[in-house]
Amino acid sequence: GDNALGSLTTGMRNTAFGHNGLTTVTTGGSNTAVGYLAMSSMYHHNGSGNTAVGSTALQDGSGSFNVAVGVRALRYNRGSSNIAVGSSAGVSNPAGNGNIYIGNRGVAGESGIIRIGTAGAIGTPGSHTETHLTGAVYLPQAVFVGTPPTSLEGLLAGIRRDVVDLEGRVGSLENLPAPRTPAAP
Repeated sequence: GDNALGSLTTGMRNTAFGHNGLTTVTTGGSNTAVGYLAMSSMYHHNGSGNTAVGSTALQDGSGSFNVAVGVRALRYNRGSSNIAVGSSAGVSNPAGNGNIYIGNRGVAGESGIIRIGTAGAIGTPGSHTETHLTGAVYLPQAVFVGTPPTSLEGLLAGIRRDVVDLEGRVGSLENLPAPRTPAAP
């Protein structure tokens, strides 16, 4: 596109498709920008390993190893190692590192957080969602997976559920047939 990679001096392995894509990158390498103003900014001179797909994705940002897919995804972000998928995903957190936002704008100042969806967009109030991720995962309707309970009653209720689950699993194991001993040759 017009003026794509316009300021590149020594950066290598950069690719830009779209008007002003990667316009101000000077020395950063291995960046890919697809879309109008994708990764264009005065701050993005040295970032490397970024991928931006969508109009203004990663615009006015910096940092390295970010993936932004969607219109305005990770716009203004100066952090690194973030993943954002969806329109305006991660746009509310200009400085975080190591976050994953899927259909969520994020929260300023957080790092190492996974946010999926927005309130009212998926699930129903009080619905239970399970996942096998580690760390804090925030889902809509106040379902917090990986977050400690806020009260003693909540903690005890969780322990009771775990005990019942373990008892059920042990009961299943007790019904297994005994292992057979191989016959002597």
